[in-house]
Amino acid sequence: MVYFCHRCQESNLKSLDEQASSATSSSEPVCHICLGIQQSNFPIQLQAAIETAIQPYHDKNNKGRLLRFSRQDPSIVLPGDVIVRFQKAGGTAKPQHPDGEAEAEESSSSSSSIHEEYARSIKHHSKQVLLQCLEKIEKDASLDREPLEAYPECVAQDELGYLGVHVIVLPQSHVTRPECVKNRNSNNKNRQRRNKRKMDAPQQGGDPRVNHEARVLQHQEEALYTINQAVNQTTRYKPTTDLAFFDSDHFDDSGSNDSTTNPAVDIHVAIWRRPFYVGSCYSKTRRDVSQTPFFVSENGKRQRLGVTSVEEQILPAVERYCNGISTLNNCGGDDEPQSLLVRFGMAKFHASGREDMDVRMIVPSMKESDPSSLSANQTPSDKNGKKPSNITGRPFVCEIVDALSMPLPSELKLMVADINHESTIEKSGDSCRPTPKDVEGISYGQNPMGVGIAPTLEFVAPAAFKNLQAQTESKVKHYGCLCWSENELPNSNHALNALLGTFPLEIQQQTPLRVLHRRSNIARPRRVLSCHGTLVDNHYFRLHLSTEAGTYVKEFVHGDLGRTIPSVAKLFGCKTDILELDCEGIQLDDD
Repeated sequence: MVYFCHRCQESNLKSLDEQASSATSSSEPVCHICLGIQQSNFPIQLQAAIETAIQPYHDKNNKGRLLRFSRQDPSIVLPGDVIVRFQKAGGTAKPQHPDGEAEAEESSSSSSSIHEEYARSIKHHSKQVLLQCLEKIEKDASLDREPLEAYPECVAQDELGYLGVHVIVLPQSHVTRPECVKNRNSNNKNRQRRNKRKMDAPQQGGDPRVNHEARVLQHQEEALYTINQAVNQTTRYKPTTDLAFFDSDHFDDSGSNDSTTNPAVDIHVAIWRRPFYVGSCYSKTRRDVSQTPFFVSENGKRQRLGVTSVEEQILPAVERYCNGISTLNNCGGDDEPQSLLVRFGMAKFHASGREDMDVRMIVPSMKESDPSSLSANQTPSDKNGKKPSNITGRPFVCEIVDALSMPLPSELKLMVADINHESTIEKSGDSCRPTPKDVEGISYGQNPMGVGIAPTLEFVAPAAFKNLQAQTESKVKHYGCLCWSENELPNSNHALNALLGTFPLEIQQQTPLRVLHRRSNIARPRRVLSCHGTLVDNHYFRLHLSTEAGTYVKEFVHGDLGRTIPSVAKLFGCKTDILELDCEGIQLDDD
């Protein structure tokens, strides 16, 4: 017996054949058109599938974790079979007039509009069911969760760390499929294999929806035939009623409750966590640590330079407090080589500019300087014996995509202590916090690898990381360097600074030879805002200078074979070189 649920019958079907029936008893069979999608058991099955998929992101032992679903991302893909079945059941009549009379003549265009109306109706219904399921799960989880108000406003405003949902609904194997679906997937699989052969390294990025559909197709003999594809196909031909199409269906007559049998569909759910961002400033006190992993090619072999990187000292700690990064939404199966994977889940490190590996990034000391050592060529901000208070380490932002959990705001302090290798942690009740540390040195923390971050680590809006590079171009940089002069130097600091001249000083810098292989060869005007020299001995001296962003300090000292004019070498009238360089802070805006 062919059965149509009341929602499908309301969609302008033709008068039903005697083979078709409506529910006349307390036990409602599965609808042969919508396959149960518009019946009462579908929400139960959908919620169960979502709760299963959400388990890696929803650790019930970790109370207070943020569990919110994005209202921008939820999507559900319905099978195109429901449109074909709607057509086979007679869903080709024109809409009825208010007086109940049908229009006289049928056409393929009118039947197409009915298909579109039915498609809109079932898609709207399923989307509302999805949203209701998400709201119920959120409500159940919020009873033991930290209020959203504990996070900064940007978290709710930009839905940072919220969960995205993508649902694919497919007919079960015992459901009769349309002829147009068969053998539709073989060409796609071959194309995917050919594309993957061209990939010689892991790829980052991708779309979790596309990756989810690819994983589902790996286990399907037939193609993913969507409701939108089916609606488009109905415009190409005039559909005909054929109730015999349903004779080969073999639905399960056992239900999960007393009123309705289980839908004849399988539900596949993908869950992912939207990106969120944490930002602060870092210091680096070693000259064998790069900002990001640094590799060079030597004699045809890839070789690592440096013992570690700032990125490698920060990101692992961030990932630990996220309970790890999900691999569930990566492209590629478990049986495929790692080199063929496209990674969606990842933690990324973004910094406001970068320093060379042999350049330290240090925090300026807040101690008083000797005012008598200041000279006339220093800026007024330095004459009070202190550097400006808005000078920090290098700003950075960590972008975390598809984390298994989102850290609590209170855990950011523990994250700082972890990265900085703070040895003492005071415990008070159930909360832990690092003991405040005297930062009057040249670095944050006590990490033996020389990397530390400021205790101001916080959640930030997406714009904070997007504007990092733009901020770099407008900031003032402070440097300190140890230099050598071929000629013997004057016997006093005053005489040394007299050779340097007055500042600010505008210079012209041709692209340095050391970066010419990756930068265009152009002349750049730059300004050295202040410069103060201190003698070490007859040939060695130190410089403390501030420059506008983009100034090549090494080239300003040695001249780069005349490509930077003027330079310290030009001012001294002899060969000079720079032996050590430190970035002594980045001056931020006061806003």
